Amino acid sequence: MNRHSHSLAGQQTHADRTRVAGRRHNRAAPGPICYRATIPIMVLAFKDNHDAAITIPADAIVEIVGPDRDDRFMIVRSRGEEFLAFESDLKDLAHVIGPRAEC
Repeated sequence: MNRHSHSLAGQQTHADRTRVAGRRHNRAAPGPICYRATIPIMVLAFKDNHDAAITIPADAIVEIVGPDRDDRFMIVRSRGEEFLAFESDLKDLAHVIGPRAEC
């Protein structure tokens, strides 16, 4: 599967984006860092073949998985699910709690 793979409907799936994360731009993936949301954060979840906005609650742990192809987003994991979060939201609405091993 190449980096331009799409689902049958012509929509790129969240899994497709995850597989190609970091390959289409020069942004380096951050180290394995975890954040704690200080207030609720809106993120995108891939559901029913489209992105749906959901809220990660305050005090939730958010682990950085890596950069998305879209430079505005990071792929994050919270409560066992992967989402797309604005990188600026993580910086503004959450605080670093340490390396992934400490999360």
